[in-house]
Amino acid sequence: LTANSVGGATWQQMVEQLPAPPLSNIRGQALATTPRTDAATHAPERQATLARIRIPAAMLLEPLEQDFAQVTRVQRTVLGTHSCGQAVSHGAVHGDLLPAIQAAKLRCVIVGEVVSTTRGVNGPAVIHSQARTQYRAQAEITFDGRSLTAKPVTVWGRTCLAITKVESTLPRLRGRLVRRVATRRAQASHRQAQAITCQITLKDLQQRIDEELNKRLDRINQRLNQRLSVLELLKRADAELAIQTTADMLQVDLTSTEPSENNPLIPEVSSSADSVELWLPIPPLADTAVGALALS
Repeated sequence: LTANSVGGATWQQMVEQLPAPPLSNIRGQALATTPRTDAATHAPERQATLARIRIPAAMLLEPLEQDFAQVTRVQRTVLGTHSCGQAVSHGAVHGDLLPAIQAAKLRCVIVGEVVSTTRGVNGPAVIHSQARTQYRAQAEITFDGRSLTAKPVTVWGRTCLAITKVESTLPRLRGRLVRRVATRRAQASHRQAQAITCQITLKDLQQRIDEELNKRLDRINQRLNQRLSVLELLKRADAELAIQTTADMLQVDLTSTEPSENNPLIPEVSSSADSVELWLPIPPLADTAVGALALS
């Protein structure tokens, strides 16, 4: 049409009055459509948003926040005494999305305790002990547009070491003498042995938390890749990713480096707190509305 008006209404008014075409998600219901405002129509040129994916915090944090629990064998040497035994580790895991622009960051904090029971041998002396280590571990996780990656975890803690029993492999009088000497030496070096035990425990704990955290991130990344693969289908030569996080969601935009005056507005607030949202321009009204599809 080349006429400025049809039946008394301008062509622009007729387009604005047209209903947005229906969208269907996998549950068969459109989440939202957002009309452009007059102010947005006259906004200055800016990068065109080709697609936007919003991933709720729950999808990232729930698999991460499962309790940390392990039972492991212990072998360590402290002040010449070689000890073997078992350690029971447990911890409560809490994760947060950290607000960031042009980046995506998560913080994972684990607070818990390691209880180890060991039997140590030093010559004819046999020393039974129990060590309780209370710890706090923290890891920073970043998202590069493809996957989540954790930096090595930092662990703080303190250990309480208790000698539960002293025995001897020698009989009678010699055995009693060994037990007496071993008990006196253990008491004299208790503070040093406690510090060394704490250091060994935290180093071992750091390695085990790193391994467990990476396993959990691998599972989360598999789910992320399934959702983000749609951006690869929409990608073109001049497209780039823009990433940001809020306390409630991870947002990934596929933008064009070429500025556009007809860039549809996308609501800043997520329409659903528990669904992954995909926002796309709706053809043929790409400059007037966008729609949301629930992907989860």
